Amino acid sequence: MISVQDLEVTHAGGVQARHPTTRRSRAWECTVLLRASGAGKPTLLRFLNRLLRASAGWVEAGGESISGPLRRHRSRTGMMFRQHPLIGRPTVLRN
Repeated sequence: MISVQDLEVTHAGGVQARHPTTRRSRAWECTVLLRASGAGKPTLLRFLNRLLRASAGWVEAGGESISGPLRRHRSRTGMMFRQHPLIGRPTVLRN
């Protein structure tokens, strides 16, 4: 389960990359991020993997704050970047 509460990301100079977002997904629920280009989908994913810091708000995954030890968080989280070189026909899991 992932809970996002009032998550906001603002870059230097006051550019708001992610407007305040609140969302709760239940265990085994599939969530799709479908928005227009420039809406901040990759920014949200980078925050969830702790590649970015939020300006405000918090996130829990599995009932724990993601702000705990980075190594522990990353051992339970995965992220595949857009430019990642995928291999031919294998499944996403295999790649």
